[in-house]
Amino acid sequence: MSKQRVSTSLKEKIKIIDDHERRKLSVRDIPRATGKPTSTIYTILKNKDSCRKSWEPGQRSGKVKRIAHSKWPQLDKALFQWVVKARTTGVNVFDDTIQTKARELAEHFGISDEEFSASSGFCDKFKKRHQLSLRTMAGEGEQAARSNDIHDWQDEVLSGLLEGYAPKDVYNADEPALFY
Repeated sequence: MSKQRVSTSLKEKIKIIDDHERRKLSVRDIPRATGKPTSTIYTILKNKDSCRKSWEPGQRSGKVKRIAHSKWPQLDKALFQWVVKARTTGVNVFDDTIQTKARELAEHFGISDEEFSASSGFCDKFKKRHQLSLRTMAGEGEQAARSNDIHDWQDEVLSGLLEGYAPKDVYNADEPALFY
């Protein structure tokens, strides 16, 4: 009967690397403490730079078992930063929004359309790489995510509604500090 294959999480790998470097545990002592085979310990220590790089704050949680890398790291990093910024400002981000922004960033970085297509597969892998769960946020953020719809509404409906009003008389009614 063979042993079942067990994956080691990134958090466990970092602990093994720290035990080896800081606590000065030998490669033979670590398997006794962790229950992992010696060959696994050697592989983790061989790839310690890659593990440490993936462990940087804000990159991934310690639950990650396998580290997936993007073919275009600068695009991936810029897109992730954009998603985080959008989410912190209360904007709902959807797959089609990520794909549109990815195409814009690819053009900015000089990545040709033949090399890169912001497909749904790219979007799914991007979300998996960064452990994103793009759930709908409550409030006005949901409307802000659909910028094309907003621009159409502004051009077609809002301009008609604002006729006859001075700009100083137009305000957002859901702002909390409104005093008359």
